Amino acid sequence: MQLTYANYGLDQDDATNWGKDIIFKDYTTRQREYGNKIGQGLKTDLVYATGSLAYVFNPKYNLRLEASITHRQEKNSAFTNKETIFQFGLRTSFRQFYYDF
Repeated sequence: MQLTYANYGLDQDDATNWGKDIIFKDYTTRQREYGNKIGQGLKTDLVYATGSLAYVFNPKYNLRLEASITHRQEKNSAFTNKETIFQFGLRTSFRQFYYDF
């Protein structure tokens, strides 16, 4: 189980640059030269939670049935985004251990 909470400031549109998108926006388009602080812009809360379960059928080949769920919620005064992802699968690893020493 993993739970992450973050509070940060978003750019409200393409014209503003508060520093959230450091890859695609030029640093010369920043809003202010001095007096900046963490979290300025559109105040946004992010919650990310994930958990998984597994049952091992065959320990020799590590054959297991796995299921997991992930939930992500991004919320501010302009919008709320919620995403939930369910995953399940069959997993194995074929390993050969050689002890020739």
